[in-house]
Amino acid sequence: IPDGELYHLASISSICEQKKGTVLVKEGDIAGDIFILLDGEVKVKTGDKDVNLGKGCIFGEMALVEKCTRSADVIMVKDGKVIKINIQRLERLMEKYPRLGRAVSRNLARSLSLKLRKSMS
Repeated sequence: IPDGELYHLASISSICEQKKGTVLVKEGDIAGDIFILLDGEVKVKTGDKDVNLGKGCIFGEMALVEKCTRSADVIMVKDGKVIKINIQRLERLMEKYPRLGRAVSRNLARSLSLKLRKSMS
């Protein structure tokens, strides 16, 4: 992400401390935010499959690609911190700053590609 535009992304983000057991995302809810796990661990529960994610992982990003309800529950399994980014504000920012939009899109594609590869192995 271009340095000059990183400030704008930070301005629409918030860092939230989360306790073990906190439900960050509920399956079926309308998606409004993307999350980046700064510290701690979360469990992604969908159907009969559970996947744990650690520091640096992004979740909730599918909502930026398609407007849909959440496809899984995401629960903190260890105390930690997350960055929370509102999707509507991010979309407006990406339109206003196209270089930022391209960088976010590339990172989003990488994240989704990695998750797809992991799910196939």
